[in-house]
Amino acid sequence: MSVISTIKTDCKDCYKCVRSCPMKAIQINEGRARIVEERCINDGKCIHVCPQGAKQVRKTDLEQVRQWLASGERIAVSLAPSYPVGIKFDTTCEIVLILRKLGFSYIQETAWAAEYVAKQYLDLLKDDRPLPLLTSCCPVIVDLVEKHYPHLIDHLAPVLSPMALHGRMLKEKFERVVFIGPCIAKKEEMEQPGVKGQIDAVLTFKELQELIEEAGVLSKEVGAVEFDGEKPNVARLFPVGGGLLKTAGFSTDLLADKFLSVTGLEEVIEVLKDFSRWDYLQLIEMMACKGGCIGGVGIATSITLLERRQKLLKLQQVRKENKKKLSSLNFSVKRNFYPRMGTYKIPSEEEIRTILSKIGKTSSEDELNCGSCGYDSCREKAIAVYNGLAELEMCLPYMRSRAESMSNLIIRSTPSGIIVTDNQLKIVEINPAAEKMFKVSCQQVKGRELSTIIDDTLFKEVALKKELITRLIKYSDSLIVRQYIFYVDKHDLIIGIFYDVTREEKQKDEFDKMREETFKKAQEVIDKQMRVAQEIAGLLGETTAETKVTLTKLMDLMKKK
Repeated sequence: MSVISTIKTDCKDCYKCVRSCPMKAIQINEGRARIVEERCINDGKCIHVCPQGAKQVRKTDLEQVRQWLASGERIAVSLAPSYPVGIKFDTTCEIVLILRKLGFSYIQETAWAAEYVAKQYLDLLKDDRPLPLLTSCCPVIVDLVEKHYPHLIDHLAPVLSPMALHGRMLKEKFERVVFIGPCIAKKEEMEQPGVKGQIDAVLTFKELQELIEEAGVLSKEVGAVEFDGEKPNVARLFPVGGGLLKTAGFSTDLLADKFLSVTGLEEVIEVLKDFSRWDYLQLIEMMACKGGCIGGVGIATSITLLERRQKLLKLQQVRKENKKKLSSLNFSVKRNFYPRMGTYKIPSEEEIRTILSKIGKTSSEDELNCGSCGYDSCREKAIAVYNGLAELEMCLPYMRSRAESMSNLIIRSTPSGIIVTDNQLKIVEINPAAEKMFKVSCQQVKGRELSTIIDDTLFKEVALKKELITRLIKYSDSLIVRQYIFYVDKHDLIIGIFYDVTREEKQKDEFDKMREETFKKAQEVIDKQMRVAQEIAGLLGETTAETKVTLTKLMDLMKKK
């Protein structure tokens, strides 16, 4: 399981992690970042720089430790020598007391094992081996060499780190061993061949702080509570640049010509890239974090790097020296290293040019090397695209050009007229549809007052009120438009969109005229029908009266007979 992962829903397509990652171990897919484990060296820079907090350190170790503490298991703690600056507390006694209250059974300083590790370096330099020797205490350095500079593996000191060695020591008495320190890369180291099984969980100081806050454990009690087991000496300086050299008894003088201490990935990579230049050295102490382990991403205090260094040095000066000699170990401290380099193909020049041409870069002049995609050059980004680590759409100039081209295409293709003016009502842009409507050309009217081609009253009103205005305007018998005029605050522009509704309005007029004529005709028919009905009724009335008179006379005559 990867040490670092991305919360996809929080990743906002900014590429800041790509820019910060020295090994470009980030794959972008559909605008979201994913850690490429086979390239990642777990330095944690991406965690620091992510503005959305979308990078997270795996929590399985912390969850496991919670379960062990809750079940009352006996757990030994290997506490990294950077603890005085890794988490806030007033005295050494206080941190030991807090750990005991949390439920840890045995607390010893990792620096005790570091004393043995330092001695191994003295012995290694007596052997016939490739020089200069590279220190292998820092897991980020080990990842860097195994994954990206495998040809230098023979230069890595084949020695366990202080954490791994201390874990092996503690495992002789305890089933559960937890390392607490400033380094997230230790979470991967504990799973590597030669180390696996020596440490059961790794917590950062930030995770320890989380445990303390959850449990509500805050101790201001005064008492002579000491670390368990043997006490270290100079190895407490292991977390600062030159700490290993000093512990081993090598010269830490800046002018020393056989030993070199390098901290910070930029300087480390600079040395590894041109390694042959340093063949006169015997030993190079390498630490990935600037200033050493005291610059680790798992540090829970907010004091500056220089303050951390000074605090650690001062604390070492007042500590009592342990004059007890190192006893011999009944197990090996050796560790082997293996190449772990993933597949990273280098495309041909033709393939690179093909990729670059897809984002509008057909010549070297088009290669801006702006770095907005996270890569130092357009060619480097093209190689990443070839390896499936990057997307074409990560190129900001290309996407801007594409967006502008699309916007221009839409504006120039739309059947609606568009006129853009500045806040002084001078024409900034006019599209072909508007040119046709108002019988002008963009070249002729660009920069001129809007009033020279149309009435600008509504535009003035929008400039004043900065509100949308919609009107139906008849410019002539052949041009009737529905206008939408609005203000763009960000660019201080006024935009008018003109929908030609001449045909619809004429059809509406014709329909209204036809409806009026139909109504008139219908009324005439009704009136005529009424007249006919009245005439028929009159005739029927006269005929009925005459019939009645005749029949009456006939009846009277019949009676007389």
